[in-house]
Parts: sequence; C-alpha cells; structure tokens
Amino acid sequence: MYIFFIGHIVLDTIQKKSKNIESIGGTVVYGSVTASRLGFKNSIISYVGKDFPEHYFSFLTSNNVGIDYIKIAKKYSTTRFKLIYDKNGQRKLVLLSKCKNITIEDIILKNGIYFVVPVIGEVSLDILKKIYKYSSFVVTDIQGFIRKIDRDGIIYLDADEEINKIFKYTHILHAEFNEAKIITGENSLKGILRTLKQNTLNITLLTLGERGSYVIHNKKIFFIPSIPVKNVIDPTGTGDVYTTTFAIDYFKNKDVFKASSLSTAAASYLVEDVGIKGIRTLRDYQKRAVLVLPKIKEIHI
Repeated sequence: MYIFFIGHIVLDTIQKKSKNIESIGGTVVYGSVTASRLGFKNSIISYVGKDFPEHYFSFLTSNNVGIDYIKIAKKYSTTRFKLIYDKNGQRKLVLLSKCKNITIEDIILKNGIYFVVPVIGEVSLDILKKIYKYSSFVVTDIQGFIRKIDRDGIIYLDADEEINKIFKYTHILHAEFNEAKIITGENSLKGILRTLKQNTLNITLLTLGERGSYVIHNKKIFFIPSIPVKNVIDPTGTGDVYTTTFAIDYFKNKDVFKASSLSTAAASYLVEDVGIKGIRTLRDYQKRAVLVLPKIKEIHI
C-alpha cells in the first residue's frame, strides 16, 4: 500500500540555549522519513517556495521519499517557523512565512494511506472529507487545523465548532495535550480523555511528552508510559514520528498495544538527536518496545 503525506514542508530555525539550528521540518518530512525507515514507499504532496534549498530535494530522495508531487510556488516563500525553547522545554512558535495552500486538485485520490498533516491551515476540512471518501486509511494531526497567527506572527491555538467534524473523516487522529484542550473545551486530563472517548469514532492518540500517551480505541482508554531518556537533545517532531509509527504498525497488524509500544520507542529515539537524525529503524524500535508493552494499562474514567 502506497502512502501520501499532505502538508507543507517547513524550514525550521530551532533556538535552544541561545543557539540557532537550521533544519528541514514539518510533519510531512518527519512522517515520510519515518515511513521509509519502516519499509513503506511514500510521497509528499506539498508546496515550497522559490527559496527552498535544492539540496533538500536530494536529501528527501536519498531517504527514499518521493518528491514528484512537491511543487514550487514561485510567487511564495517556503513556510518557515522559528521554534524557541525555554529552559523548561516549553516551546514558542513563530511563523516567518507561509507558502501556497494545497487544493484538492493537487492531490492524487486513490486507494492508499493518506496522512493529512497540515502545519498552518494549508489543508482544509473539506479536502480531508474528500480524501476520506476515496482512500482506504486516513491519519490526521489536529495541529494545522487549529493553529492561528497573531499580528506578531506568534502561533496560538483556537478552534471553531466545525472542528469536531474531524473525528468523522479520519481513522487515526493525533493531538498533543494543549491541542486537545482546545478541541474538547476541557482543562483537566480527565475531562479531556472523557470528551475524546465520547467523540472518537476510530482511534485518537493523545501525547503528553515525557508524561506518556493515551490511546482511545473502541471506547476504551489505554495509558502508555514514556521511555525515560537521559539526554533530551531536540523534541521537535516527536508527535509526528509517534503518530506515523503507530499508524503504520496498526494498519499492518491491527494491534493497538504493539503499535503503541513501537511508537513510544520511536519517540524516545527521536529526542536523543537533532531533527530527523533521531529517526531509526524498526529493529531499533523493537528493542525498546519490549520495555513498554507490559506496562500498558486500561484507564477507567
């Protein structure tokens, strides 16, 4: 089964401890490289600007990522973010530029696996609905549907009433804790989980960084503990790698526990290096997954 990743490729400037690190990013990049390392053929559907460095195309192809559906929008700049981490690991995200929005005409509709993973509103809910109608399996990240921009370019989260329709048009939905607060209207973890359980039609993944994650499936809630990491270098893209690893393994095996343990292992490796350098192979993930599998437990709320 072929995989498509839909969303903007991003050029990230990561600021941490007064140092700036330049990197290619975006969920489509972290996800597609992860899929390749797991042995799945895939392509990115995206727009980049005239400023996009040529060597990144070579980087993607060297990682077995298809680039035939990446278009250059000559009147636009590539989507760029500045990621500022404080000493507590909290992140402030600033939008520096945004490329052309993706339309339904840009998307190849067929019986494949689609990761609909916008970063800043470049894919609409209407497009997601059409993809869900034609494809066999859809994975969605909520972030790009609820991110907004203030006049200084700083990203904040907000959602309208339409956002709850997203549960109808995806097989797997991912949200991190602050995003889940927005889409549920709840502030406590218990309230968030209860509301997600009510709304989830297929599978919802809720990630909380070092506090672990929750998987909601068949109206049951499972807690998956994180794997302790001695030295966190860069948490950027953790949710992307977690979601991709979970979705691919679940699609193959239909085993929530196995997929959860592998995705947790993948996330633990990612934070130990800068950017996509932390993406490893299935064999690596399997070594750490055995530490997680026996600790997964059902939560009753």
